[in-house]
Formats: sequence, structure tokens, C-alpha cells
Amino acid sequence: MKEHTPFALERLNENTLIIQFTGDDASPPTEAVARLWAVIDQQIGHQLRNAVPASCSLLLEFELEGAHLNQILQQIQGILAGFESTPQEGYFPANQHVIPVYYHRSVAPDLHYVAESHNLSIEAVIDLHTSTTYTVEAVGFVPGFAYMGSVPPTIATPRQATPRTRVETGSVGIAENQTGIYPRPSPGGWNIIGLTPTQVLHPLNQCINPADACVFKTGDRVQFRSISCAEFEHLHEESGQ
Repeated sequence: MKEHTPFALERLNENTLIIQFTGDDASPPTEAVARLWAVIDQQIGHQLRNAVPASCSLLLEFELEGAHLNQILQQIQGILAGFESTPQEGYFPANQHVIPVYYHRSVAPDLHYVAESHNLSIEAVIDLHTSTTYTVEAVGFVPGFAYMGSVPPTIATPRQATPRTRVETGSVGIAENQTGIYPRPSPGGWNIIGLTPTQVLHPLNQCINPADACVFKTGDRVQFRSISCAEFEHLHEESGQ
């Protein structure tokens, strides 16, 4: 492996490795994680059982029949030694999403808390949240939950100390410097600042390709748009949720 490599390679168990990206924080590694995954899949994908890309890491689980993890480890080190981690323009398809959001305390229990935490008005929080174009850095936690970064530092807010036992479908939240949408009811500790009528996760039996169940893919670009209560109700009725 090259000296000063931006990667840290760790063995987690008898058949699993994790690659951590440790490079310059000014260059978000989302695109590099996806590109590295593609290279590994192309070269030794026949030995992979599962891969889990995240915003700064790539977890690899291998089938070990006929191969030892130490041999795979050497192959991965060879790939990393020749991998260029700097972003390559145009690698991701240009999927763009505009997500309508109703920002109001009746559906957003933490909107005032986020505003007061940063000594901002509600309108300023909404303006900041909707004025940024976010990148989908990873999809996980629950099926269809997209981690999007980065929210403006002036509204970045820590997770709640005590998570809620239930967060409603479509809730738009902030946690640290990321924002996201709950695709279905679940426990959660993100600060809820709005609600979208957009269905971001479709039932598998309604999808020809299971990969299309979630509307978001890693690398997609997302912007939020503030809507009125009347528009929310209209769009919510149209979505059939």
C-alpha cells in the first residue's frame, strides 16, 4: 500500500473486512466509496457475499470457499495501492430530486428547538435547509433511509439524547451535519423539522426491479422545497400514503 494512503483496512472477523476512508474531509468520499466498490466488484466480485457502502467506509463480506481471507486481503491491498481517491467529475449519474416539505410545528416537533438552539427564526431555519443541495452519502439504517450531507453549519444539530420510540413516515430530520427522510414509521433520534408527502420507499411487489424500491441512490442530489399546508394535503392525497 502507498505511504500516506487515505485508507485504513481492518479485518472484522473470519470473512469480513472494512475499508475506512481517512483522507481530506474537504473532499467528500461518497463518490470514491462507490467507485472503489465498483473496482473491487469487477476484480474479485465473484468472491463477495455482501457489500455495505457508507459515507466514509466500505464493508466487504466474502465467500471463503476455495479462498482464504489473507489472500483476499492482499488483493484488496493491491487494489487500494492503485486506486485514485480524488473525485472524478461525472462518475455518478445526474439524478436530481426536489422534495416538497411542509415545515410547521404541527408536524415538526423539533423545528422550534432547532431554531432556538441556533438563535435563529423559524423562517431562517427553513431558508437554510431549503437553500442547500444535498448529496446522498449512503442508504441504510432502515430500507430507504438516505443520509444526506451536508446541512449548513448554522443549523447542524446533535441527535436527541433520548430517541423517540416512533417517528412518522415522511418526517424530515437533522442529525449533526446530515439530513434525511424517514421512509416508514420507526424509532429515531433525529430532530424533526418538517414532513414530506413524497413516498421515498415503494413496496417491493410494486417494483419491477427491487433496486428501484428506494427513490434515492448514493450520489443523488436532493433539494427541499417549502410548501403550504394545502399543497401538502393535496400531494399527500395524490401519493395515496
